[in-house]
This record gives sequence, C-alpha cells and structure tokens, in this order.
Amino acid sequence: MNVLEKEKSSVTVTGRGKNRKEVFADALSSVQKQITKYADNVPVRIEPVTITILSAEEKSYMERFLFFFFPRKKTEYTLKLKIGIEISSIDVNKVDFKKIDETKPKLFKKSILAKRIKE
Repeated sequence: MNVLEKEKSSVTVTGRGKNRKEVFADALSSVQKQITKYADNVPVRIEPVTITILSAEEKSYMERFLFFFFPRKKTEYTLKLKIGIEISSIDVNKVDFKKIDETKPKLFKKSILAKRIKE
C-alpha cells in the first residue's frame, strides 16, 4: 500500500537578521512551520522548486549610548520570499490501523508484589 503523495504548492515567508546570510536562513527555516500549520497530511520531504524575491530591504541607523557617546552604525535586513515547493507527504487517512481490544485487566504475574502476596 503506497501512502506517499506528492503535491506542488507555494508559500510566502519573511525573514529578519543582522546580515544577509542570517536573513535567508531565517526565511527558509520558517517554510516548514508554514506548511505544517495548514497541512492535513504529515510532510516527509519539502523540496523548493522556485524562489522569487518579493522584497529585500537594508535599513541602517546610528546607535548611541546615552544619546551622545559611542556612536556606531547598525544595519538590519528584511526579506520577503515566495517559494514554490514540492511536498511529499503521508496521507494518514489511507493508513489502516489494527484494532486491538484490551478490556480485560492484566495481572502482574512476575512483579515483586505478586510474589509476596502468594507467600
């Protein structure tokens, strides 16, 4: 029985960071969270097919200690991506689980308490 399904989809993710690598890492790490939030099946493999940059911004500002001392330039990057993905997932509705009825209570035959009760 094959329960693996493939489907194509697209997600829009955003990322923030102090440098360019950190921004892309933040955006790409949120892809799985977006997919599992709305998916009915269990994703096994998520493969990006296309990546489109919707917006990329670099903001620079001067930061000062107590408004006057130690000025330094700070940079913050933001990124918005649209990613086309191919998802391999398991359809949990196709899996047949065996039903086992255990209504009888089991006695502990080899427990220490059971041995002391017999004595």
